[in-house]
Amino acid sequence: MQPLVPATARGTILVTSRHRLAGLAVTGFRHLDLDCFPAATGAILLAGLLDEDRQPLGEELLHALAARCHGHPLALTIAGAHLAAHPRRDPARLITRLIRLAEASTASDPHELSVEGVLQMSYEDLDATTARLYRGLAEHPGAEFTSEPLAAGLDVSISAVDRGLGRLVEANLVSETGDERYRLHDVLREHVQALADQDDQDERLTVRRRMVEWYLRRAAAADKVINPFPRRFSDVYADLDTSVFDDAKAALDWADTERSNLLAAQQVAADQGWTELVYQFGEVLWNPLRPNYAASELVRSQFLGANAAADAGHILEVVCRTRQGFGLTNLGRHEAAVDICTIAVERADEVSDPWLQSGALSTRARAYLKADDPHTALSDLQRSLTIAEEMNDARSIALRHRRLGETALHPKIADARLAAHHLRLAASMFAGIGDDIGHARTVLHLARALTLNGQAAEAASELAEIEQAVHDYGSVGYLADLCTVLGEVHAELGDTAEAARRYGQAIDYYTAAGPGADKSKAAVIDRRAALDQPTA
Repeated sequence: MQPLVPATARGTILVTSRHRLAGLAVTGFRHLDLDCFPAATGAILLAGLLDEDRQPLGEELLHALAARCHGHPLALTIAGAHLAAHPRRDPARLITRLIRLAEASTASDPHELSVEGVLQMSYEDLDATTARLYRGLAEHPGAEFTSEPLAAGLDVSISAVDRGLGRLVEANLVSETGDERYRLHDVLREHVQALADQDDQDERLTVRRRMVEWYLRRAAAADKVINPFPRRFSDVYADLDTSVFDDAKAALDWADTERSNLLAAQQVAADQGWTELVYQFGEVLWNPLRPNYAASELVRSQFLGANAAADAGHILEVVCRTRQGFGLTNLGRHEAAVDICTIAVERADEVSDPWLQSGALSTRARAYLKADDPHTALSDLQRSLTIAEEMNDARSIALRHRRLGETALHPKIADARLAAHHLRLAASMFAGIGDDIGHARTVLHLARALTLNGQAAEAASELAEIEQAVHDYGSVGYLADLCTVLGEVHAELGDTAEAARRYGQAIDYYTAAGPGADKSKAAVIDRRAALDQPTA
């Protein structure tokens, strides 16, 4: 290629290739990746490839073909070439044929131009090791990936996978989406699946399971770092290396980045009938999903875990049912949450496990509280606290006092002094066992109780002492809650500028948390708007 480059700066050269041709960069070429087009843009590209005298194609047909090509530039170009080469054929029939051709694992005519043919040429250029890696991508549970789960699945070194991924990027068979993160385009995924279907299926299952188990163990490590205190039941926690995460923030960030892969891995385990992996995922994903407004994903994960544990007769059924109820409450499905938690309470009573009994009752109380029934919640909480005290479990006792404090703040009870009493007890207990984030979350509720009791200045002081701990933990959900309470406190103190600033921070955090936080964000937006309203 280089000998064809003119020795002048007056010309422009455009080079296209199935490969990256990275060596051209030294001669001044600028590399440009063509991204995938939305269906509307793809339809415009297809239309532009047609001759002016060709029978015009309807927009609906072009959109259908563009969508089937997944917006992939190569697929669109090949489809357009077929359309242009057959100007007299019925367009609807031709497009149907093109779609079928794209869906076929091999072209009927080896000389016929097709996406499959071009991809096959790129694949056949690969060495055997890289070709195996490429086929192995079919077993990865999610769309994006890093080298580590692939190395675990294929039982090769990470460095070997890194080298192979570099070759696949060079061949444009894999796309880079970030620092050491990659993605397989939908068109390429179909090609990979077709190739993998020709491999030994037992070996494919082995590779798939290794990848799923890698995600399970890494998620368990993240879970332990995010919250090291709760009792755990799964075998995956044995001999677990948590040193891969420096702190809770790093673990939360990893879990947030890999959320779709983790959920996909649990679903793959469910689809394959790997029951023990499914309910273990239910346990390990609790702490990674809970803090950051992922209630829908949490409910789905716990539903799968509970059903798998029930099938296996494993005690984690109670844990997952309880946590499923927690997630349903966050989704506003209070009646369903009460029903699921009641099942958890009954199952906990059947197995006579006090830790599970106390937790299930407390979570059902939370559902009653959110359903505007604080008095029924108090009944469950008092029984839950009694069980925790009989166990002499300091953290469980602290959790029950915190929930009793929250319940006392409900408008139908509105006893700020009682709330502050329970919340101070809880805060002291959390501090005593070294649970910094448990302590910080309790202080958030305490600040609300103090503010309602006319002690906003003291509330501000309490919040100042925990702000750094919440920032260090790194949960956008907890940061949003902190800034919301700070806004409420400063509004009560009459500092509307600081209240508006804190509400603005909360809105930013809720936005970062995603759609699951939209309701909370809307409430804060209303509070900020109310700052500008004159008081009566």
